[in-house]
Formats: sequence, C-alpha cells, structure tokens
Amino acid sequence: MLNDFAEAGRYESDFLVREKQLKELIEIEVAALPEQMRKAFEISRNHDLAHKEIAEQLGVSEGVVRNNISRSLKILREKLGPVVLLYLLLKR
Repeated sequence: MLNDFAEAGRYESDFLVREKQLKELIEIEVAALPEQMRKAFEISRNHDLAHKEIAEQLGVSEGVVRNNISRSLKILREKLGPVVLLYLLLKR
C-alpha cells in the first residue's frame, strides 16, 4: 500500500515537471510570434474573447484576427508538434 502511494506520487511529480517544461516551451514559441499575431493569439487564449471582441481591442478587422490566430496555431503546430497543439486547444 505504501509502495503504491509512493509510486503514485512519483508519477504525479513527473507529470507536473513535464507540464511545467511544456508550458515554458509554449511560452517561448508564442513570444517569438510576430507582434500582432501574438497579441491576437494571447488574448484569445487568456481571455476567451470572440474574434469580434479581439478585433475591437486591437483595432483591426475580425478577419485579420481570425487569420492571425489560425496562422499562430499553424506555426506553433509546425514548431512544437501536434501534442502541444492539442494542449493549447484544450486549455481554452
């Protein structure tokens, strides 16, 4: 029983370390995006706003926001792989 508890704790610790590393890697790649693309992407992920609301905040059209977010996801998918993309989509 104690061994099971210790093993579960080890698994959870490993998961938390890997999750932290993954978040750091994502943050680095998001920061490397072009400024307008990064802003639209971060607002959409961190504030859960509709494209129209993001467009109003940034002073651009809704289409520009949609394209910037789509291009951001494509760039991140290419750099980080599909697992990270899934993480980003589920985070929302």
